[in-house]
Amino acid sequence: MTRGFAVREIALGVGGLIATTRPDASPSALCLWAGLGALTDGGDLAAALAEVRRGEPAAVPALLAAGGLLTEGWALRTSFRD
Repeated sequence: MTRGFAVREIALGVGGLIATTRPDASPSALCLWAGLGALTDGGDLAAALAEVRRGEPAAVPALLAAGGLLTEGWALRTSFRD
């Protein structure tokens, strides 16, 4: 899972940077990439919480996923404000 997680986060990060830093970037591009990130972070949070519930040590991944969700929410909020 760790390698898959890293590859997915890198792809989302690079794709989001490319999409939002282009001269013709629109707020909808930021909204799209933030939404994709929130979707994956939500899945990661759900998986980590399921592991915690089973008694497995997954508190750190759960906190990281929650932080990612907060960041994506901030990006979405910013895109709607502009």
